[in-house]
Amino acid sequence: MSDLADGWQVRRIKPRQGLLAQALRAAELGDLLCEVMLARENVIEDAHYHKLVPNQFVVELPTDEFQHSYAPIEQEVGLQWREKLLNHLTTTNSRQGRREYRFGGQVGVAIRAAADLAAGQARIWSRLAPDAPPEEPPTGPLPACLEVLPDGRRWPLRSGLVTIGRDPGGDIVFDDPKVQELRLVSSQHAYLRCAPGVYRLFDGSPDGAPSVNGTYINRVPVPRDGQLLQDGDFLILASLHPLTPQLNTPGVVGLRFRADCE
Repeated sequence: MSDLADGWQVRRIKPRQGLLAQALRAAELGDLLCEVMLARENVIEDAHYHKLVPNQFVVELPTDEFQHSYAPIEQEVGLQWREKLLNHLTTTNSRQGRREYRFGGQVGVAIRAAADLAAGQARIWSRLAPDAPPEEPPTGPLPACLEVLPDGRRWPLRSGLVTIGRDPGGDIVFDDPKVQELRLVSSQHAYLRCAPGVYRLFDGSPDGAPSVNGTYINRVPVPRDGQLLQDGDFLILASLHPLTPQLNTPGVVGLRFRADCE
């Protein structure tokens, strides 16, 4: 029996018909999470006709399957599922031609064992919780960093979500007087989702609001679903001329991604 509180909706996953009971793969569960997120019974419409979708998820698995297949990589899988949900919502809105769907709050995904589930079964709990703190992966240090150009200042990266911009409450904050004065770089200009060996850069804030003047990797705009960084990539935050972003524009920030700064 689950001990989750009121407000949670549940989707029970049964073994596929005609097949021997097999453990559900992480990719399959990721697809099911996306289905649950956009299920009609889980979507709430606000006063502005925006459709709010769940932002908190708990995936329950049979104890043996959890211990064998998920517990050793629980943190990485949770981060991958969360990124899949974010990307799926972005893609859905792009197909609609407008930002119709929005998360009800910060997104968190947890995985745990459930003794009452048999092989091939699963439960996915979901809820819309605006005030609930996200269940972040551990924020341990990683070897990579962002190097500010041209002065060489380095910002070390850590696992999880890393926000970038002028906002003093962010993780990487540009307090240079010219950047603060000209405001070409947005308060929440971009963000990273980081895991060991995987660093994906997104434009805008984690809630989906884009930056005002764009984010560029090697002078190419970052796509809506983000882009994986490679060692040596050159980042520009903000451009008055999107087709020809330039680092020498006052108020613009340039960064170099380094995969190993240790």
